[in-house]
Amino acid sequence: MTMGITREDVVETFRRLLDRDPESNTVIENNMAHASVEDAVRHIAMSPEFLDRFATRLQRRTAHILRPLNEERVIFLHIPKCGGTTLHSILEAWYGAQTVHSERHNGLYNFTGASLASKRVFSGHYDFYSVNLVPGPRKLISFLRPPRDRLVSLYNFHRAHGPEIIERQNLTLARWANQYDIDDYFRNPEVRAHPAVNNAMAHYLSDQPQFGDGAGSGLDRPRDQALRNLEAFDYIGFQDDYAASLDRLARLLGKPAPGSVARLQDLDTLMTTNSQMRAIEKQRPTGTTQGLMDDLVAEDEKIYRRAKELFT
Repeated sequence: MTMGITREDVVETFRRLLDRDPESNTVIENNMAHASVEDAVRHIAMSPEFLDRFATRLQRRTAHILRPLNEERVIFLHIPKCGGTTLHSILEAWYGAQTVHSERHNGLYNFTGASLASKRVFSGHYDFYSVNLVPGPRKLISFLRPPRDRLVSLYNFHRAHGPEIIERQNLTLARWANQYDIDDYFRNPEVRAHPAVNNAMAHYLSDQPQFGDGAGSGLDRPRDQALRNLEAFDYIGFQDDYAASLDRLARLLGKPAPGSVARLQDLDTLMTTNSQMRAIEKQRPTGTTQGLMDDLVAEDEKIYRRAKELFT
């Protein structure tokens, strides 16, 4: 830290922070009494004049992007392998890509309130906790898939990942899917304990943030929290009734029905068009492995049945 402060230091600090010269020699001399330039900066930064200027600048920078607080937000909580990429593209078509927040994974926690307030549509692999950070009234939606089918699809999707992207992005589940056939995969203790495999719907829809020490904590079981939180959704569609589910969603949001929809992230297409994927022969678990999967989907199947009761 530089000790001592000159007249030039004081003048430069005023110009940088307040866009003006000091009003008198007395002011300069008073500020030269600070032990260092850093101390002078801290002193001026706490002045009413600087705080007012800072607030005005911030207001000018953000006012044009902040959407009205009472404007309804649309939030799509996308559970993997439930047709969510296709729905994301439909939401972009309905509302305009510029209104959609950039976060596609579970990172809403990392954005400022101004960032969240600047967008109307949110679509990503969010957990239930994080979607409650979005301001204003909202339509909360999701799509679900029979849990056992979701796991088989997840395995084949990960198995089709090429080795380069697995290593570059350190994709643990894809690495295991490349290493094991489907029966060995669902027998593996590490795979079975993974939150994306073991009753993932219950975790995504629970009250607990799904990262760090927050994941899995709480007095209630994630399934019980998830069943309760289903009541907070305005709409849940179903991947095995996709076209009709999209039509119902369109009516809810006052948007035109999408008509014929091309499935994005369809594995057969990705294996031939995406350079980061490789062609594989899709696998199905044997009867023995189907039995081993029972406890991996037991909680999710209760959630799926309850969602069907509420939204069909």
